[in-house]
Amino acid sequence: MREKTLINHLKKVDFPFVYVENIETNTVLLHKKQGKLFPKLTKNEFFKNLLDCHVEDMRKRITFSKKNTGQDSYREFHLKTSVFGENFYIFHDFLGLSFCIMGFVPTNTLVLIGAYRTENYTRLKKIIFKNPELNQLVKLSTEMEKLPFLDVRKNYAQLRDEILTCLYNKRQVNFIKITSFLEKNITNTYSLPELSKRFFVTERTIQRYFHKYENMSFSKFYRGLKMNYAKEMIEKKKYDLKEISIQAGYKDFSSFSRKFKEHFGYSPKKYLRQIVKEGEFS
Repeated sequence: MREKTLINHLKKVDFPFVYVENIETNTVLLHKKQGKLFPKLTKNEFFKNLLDCHVEDMRKRITFSKKNTGQDSYREFHLKTSVFGENFYIFHDFLGLSFCIMGFVPTNTLVLIGAYRTENYTRLKKIIFKNPELNQLVKLSTEMEKLPFLDVRKNYAQLRDEILTCLYNKRQVNFIKITSFLEKNITNTYSLPELSKRFFVTERTIQRYFHKYENMSFSKFYRGLKMNYAKEMIEKKKYDLKEISIQAGYKDFSSFSRKFKEHFGYSPKKYLRQIVKEGEFS
């Protein structure tokens, strides 16, 4: 039922290219190719290989996220630096067209959609290719709307929210939006009253979301989110510990160090020494 609602919605969206797949059953649910460009472009071997690489990458991300978060987790969009990867990103093809690929873990759904022209096209249209097929594709790509990248990302993010409403109920969508917001703004720290005001739900409702979908309190989830982020930053060995504490939303390093030790059982300094030592012998 959820898949049917999603497909009906994506058939109506104003995008000429839409690909939807259920990765669990290996079923293509929708493959829309409209306009003059995409029936030809989807036959181009280079373009097909490009899409295949991104689709396969997202299949792995969804599978890995499911393995680490569980079948019933509704946390879809993880930090770019997290161990789960980011299940929503934008990429460009050789014509300077932008596409967006999204993965929805609990429903095993992959969505690939496009396209907009980007600033890269101005340079590309001056090039004369020896291959007449490529010249024709460049010419046909002028039918795509040209937008600044920030507007492109905004439009794709809006479509993602529309997809969420197709796949999940209102409570699940609210929870996904709240956790996504906290992850993307990890440097800041938000209280329950602030989240309640921002997302138009009561503090008690937010607490219920976390108990239902993560089986823990909001405070425990939020502390773990920041600590896991800090741990991953330490493993990168690009920043000193005080910088990492600030990036994780802690202005006071001693407070950060104490919370880190409470969460993992060892201090950030000890963990960094361990990482450095292991690097010397690897």
